[in-house]
Amino acid sequence: MTYTHHEKADEILQFWFVGSIKPNWFAKSDEFDGTIRERFAPLIAQAATGELWAW
Repeated sequence: MTYTHHEKADEILQFWFVGSIKPNWFAKSDEFDGTIRERFAPLIAQAATGELWAW
């Protein structure tokens, strides 16, 4: 299987691992959940349909 780099992967990692996000990792927050949906919903949909299998 061949994997390819996807520029959005970097965006996800940068979003998730900045210091200001860490307190939200294990906390319940509708606002934070909404931020994730707003920024990454198209990617989540692509992943759900198998379009990102090459990652």
